[in-house]
Amino acid sequence: MSEFVVYHVGYRSGWTPRRLAAEIAGRGLDLFDIRFAPGRPGAVWSRENLSRLLGGRYRWAGDMLGNRNYRGGGPIELVDATTGIMVLGSLLRGGYTPVLMCACSDYSSCHRQLVVELLSAEVGGSGTMRVVELTPTIEEMDGGLFGG
Repeated sequence: MSEFVVYHVGYRSGWTPRRLAAEIAGRGLDLFDIRFAPGRPGAVWSRENLSRLLGGRYRWAGDMLGNRNYRGGGPIELVDATTGIMVLGSLLRGGYTPVLMCACSDYSSCHRQLVVELLSAEVGGSGTMRVVELTPTIEEMDGGLFGG
């Protein structure tokens, strides 16, 4: 049996795009952006900026695993959970180690938690899944103590 590792991060927990990209690249991981709306062009957390920073280590999957109700406060509703979890499960079984990312700082109320639960059920017959939250150190948070 295999052990699969899935990382997750809410960028509002204090990351800057540059520092998160360095952390992901340094660990040899890939960012799986599950935001329904990946930011307006030119914004620091936009799909375009993250793709520029991470290159081939960036994938947007909000068209499958994004939360349709991210703005309205309604119940979590994934766009196409069946397809998204099947695709992510296949990547995981193929050796892909994702970092599931959205904006939420609180994992317990975020759709990342639902995605992790569904993914765990998807790969459960193939192995176990370990879930790790990426959290910034004080030096990584919003430019660190001295803005650098």
